[in-house]
Amino acid sequence: MVVEEVTQVAQDQYWIKAVSQGKQGAWTRWEDTIQRVITWADIWRTPQSRLSFLVRAAYDTLPCPRNLAQWFGSEGKCSLCSKDNAGLKHILSGCNVALTQGRFRWRHNQVLRKLAELLERCRVGANNATDPHRPNITFIKPGEVGQKTEAGRSSLLLTPAAKKVLIIELTVPWEEGIPVAHEFKRSKYSDLAEDCKGGGWSASIHPVEIGCRGFVGGSATRLLRAAGMTGSNLRRAIKELAEEAEKASFWMWLRRRDNTWGSTPH
Repeated sequence: MVVEEVTQVAQDQYWIKAVSQGKQGAWTRWEDTIQRVITWADIWRTPQSRLSFLVRAAYDTLPCPRNLAQWFGSEGKCSLCSKDNAGLKHILSGCNVALTQGRFRWRHNQVLRKLAELLERCRVGANNATDPHRPNITFIKPGEVGQKTEAGRSSLLLTPAAKKVLIIELTVPWEEGIPVAHEFKRSKYSDLAEDCKGGGWSASIHPVEIGCRGFVGGSATRLLRAAGMTGSNLRRAIKELAEEAEKASFWMWLRRRDNTWGSTPH
């Protein structure tokens, strides 16, 4: 109890300090984002350059033209579009040249591939759990108490459901823009969902936001939980989505001065 109390006091003091810092504390104003937990195991296995990018991107202290101008008085521009005083937001989610070259689309597709993989895993698990010809056998070690399985959990991805439409739209925005992106995508597909319902289909809209710096919106958790994922599997899935976005943005940051685009990291 003493350790927990001391830890809470330290966290409160850290939060107060962060809120008082305009730029470095911007993360305290991110709405509907999941707190990212970095364990010692993550620190050991993550390359130092990528770990540095994650921390400095979250606090907006990377050497982008805007920060260089503030620190050293230099006049920097975006290497791709020549925009003056370009900040990290411009480089990771706002440059028109990067958009035209397909950099943002590439990152989006990297995250989308991971999301599709996770949803497919949920679909297979949900339908196997409801297969009457598949025996549901759970083995436990001597002396252990058996745990309840998720076989009885409902899932959005059960295939026997007839005339069912799931509208899932992924966005990889700047973290501060997650709430706006969510509402925009929900309103964008509202008419389509109504048309589906008018045709006798059951339709639901699921906008999903994964921040470009690797902070996942709460919408991803809600979707995966509705698809039947819980517990450690859910936490692992959120971590995989976060890392996918972060790694892609890290690669974009490294290539921020390269006018050519096409090669991808290995």
